[in-house]
Amino acid sequence: MTDLFAFVLVFAGLCSQIWLIRELLREVMHDPQSDHPKQRSASRYPALAVIAGLAIAIPAHADDPTGTGTGTGTGTGTGTGTGTGTGTGTTAPPAEKPLVISTDRPSFDDTAGIVPKGHLQLETGYTFTLNNHGADTQTNNAPEILARYTLVEDRFELRLSTSGYVWSRTDSGGQSSTAEGFSDAMVGFKLKITDQEGWMPRLVLEGATTVGAGSDGISNQDVEPIGKLIWQYDLGKGWGVYGNFNVAYATTPGSGRFVQGQAGVCVTYAASDKLSFYGEFFTFAPNAKGTSPAYYLDTGAAYLLTDRVQLDARVGFGIGRQSNNFFTGAGISFLF
Repeated sequence: MTDLFAFVLVFAGLCSQIWLIRELLREVMHDPQSDHPKQRSASRYPALAVIAGLAIAIPAHADDPTGTGTGTGTGTGTGTGTGTGTGTGTTAPPAEKPLVISTDRPSFDDTAGIVPKGHLQLETGYTFTLNNHGADTQTNNAPEILARYTLVEDRFELRLSTSGYVWSRTDSGGQSSTAEGFSDAMVGFKLKITDQEGWMPRLVLEGATTVGAGSDGISNQDVEPIGKLIWQYDLGKGWGVYGNFNVAYATTPGSGRFVQGQAGVCVTYAASDKLSFYGEFFTFAPNAKGTSPAYYLDTGAAYLLTDRVQLDARVGFGIGRQSNNFFTGAGISFLF
């Protein structure tokens, strides 16, 4: 029965990705300024696919006790020696692997990794965003902060995050306006459902919500929960792939609440023990209440200064008028 649920989960995920590709092609092939009702209604389908995948996956695996851990350990054994005499002895315990930082940034998609128990991980960064659809808006925010602490080894992690302080400037029709202030904070968790086994990916459930803080004109100052189903495969030889199926209860200022589907897929390659690269596609569907979806492509790299300090950088661009034109950023992360 568990295998059947797992098959349904993966099938739902594949259907969701097919819908995303279909909607992307529709956005590219049609007039980006069109607001035809059929095009707006089509943007609901990716959200429905995401919701379906999440709804199927949670009950199928929430109580699944199977899976192998990823931690390291030591032990002793006995054996018989040969030479001038015989006897028994204790084998030397295997050396523990050093802890190496593994971050969720800089990609949009979160990974299925969980911080080692008893360690605090701090991921920080800066992002610049450009949107010139109509008005020319440039936004800077820093420091982006994600703090992570694990209570149960390779199972349950607590999270606290914020996009930091925001500076924004808009130029339109010869007039300029600025806005600045603090963004909202988010509290959340990660819960591992199962490890990778055969065709079954490693699965992690993540939940979070804003707390309704932040500055006027920057933060919506409301509680906006989000649920994420994270899947991840280690493909071997340095390659990996992971993705997210998300559902958020978001707010559009002046328009009210709406359900937003979010999804993405990210391919990674470790060129060496220190350097890795990624490429990613992700979407928000709809981008805001009553609009069509927004699509993005980005790529980036991460470099280990030490086993517990990582540098990262990324660059990306949007597809269609609902998306920001360009974004880039950099960061540094620490495992304490």
